[in-house]
Amino acid sequence: MSTNSKLSARSMWLFAFGGAAAGIAGSYATASHGMLVSTGVYFIVVAIAAFLSTQRTQASAGGAIGAFLVTGVIAAIAYYMLIGHLFHGAADSVTGADHASAVEAGAAVGTAVGAIVAVVVFVETLVAGIIGALIGAKSR
Repeated sequence: MSTNSKLSARSMWLFAFGGAAAGIAGSYATASHGMLVSTGVYFIVVAIAAFLSTQRTQASAGGAIGAFLVTGVIAAIAYYMLIGHLFHGAADSVTGADHASAVEAGAAVGTAVGAIVAVVVFVETLVAGIIGALIGAKSR
């Protein structure tokens, strides 16, 4: 594909954010099939988006990897906040303890689980981004 028919190098950001959003939607859609399937769908969608970000644009592999690095950080922060909020609300409604104890327990559990999920999401996004971007750059 000639450079005249490729998208601008900046359009790699659309592939990065769009791939992460589509991956999250796909992982939620397949959540009933188990965690492994859900995680695999997210990884494959992000890897395909990274592949396309270097295959169909003028972006370099390093630029695309940087875009997926930033996307991974944003996705990890979003998941951390979401998990913390969900556990905070769940602990308050499930426990029979007083409100202050439930809030404290929910915050502690939500912080721990949110941190684990955030690290997994970041690593998965970054690894899928690196693999896809390198394969896309090689296939030019």
